[in-house]
Amino acid sequence: MDFWILKKEDSDSSGQGQAQSASEVSISELAKGLGVTTRWIGILIDRGFFVRTKRGRVDLWSVITGWARYQVEIKVQELAPSIAGSADEEVKRERARKLKLENDTHERTLIPMTEAMAAIDIVVGRMRTNIAAVPARVSDDVALRRRVESAIDGVLQKISDDLDSICAALEEGSDAIEALEEIDA
Repeated sequence: MDFWILKKEDSDSSGQGQAQSASEVSISELAKGLGVTTRWIGILIDRGFFVRTKRGRVDLWSVITGWARYQVEIKVQELAPSIAGSADEEVKRERARKLKLENDTHERTLIPMTEAMAAIDIVVGRMRTNIAAVPARVSDDVALRRRVESAIDGVLQKISDDLDSICAALEEGSDAIEALEEIDA
């Protein structure tokens, strides 16, 4: 690479040597050293990566720093689409998730937890009221009614405890079936 030589003698028309500054390099030597065309060097000069000192020559220090900046810019441009692409994909996934939740709520395939718990409370309350009337319908014998009422109360209390555990598990975000298995164990 000729452009790394500190001093170079150029001949003028009179045949006398003229010393060139060690801080300059010719565009053709630079192109050869970097493995690019002189046109590409001109583009890099126009884009501000290299500083032209006079016709056909550039500042060597600007070449060193400018080439490094250019290489960094290339890498940034190579990586930018993948970074932007992954961010765009994340935004698209989040929008799709939000739309699905909104559609499921609108179509009533997804309901808020408070509505679900209120529905369970209503059903269980009606069930308890109707079951409480069973002993009176079954027998006129007061002693038998008391035994049936006691058995029914035990079953209803067990159901109530199970539902409390299930609701607590659901509010925590746990699995309701696992909560029931823990109760039964």
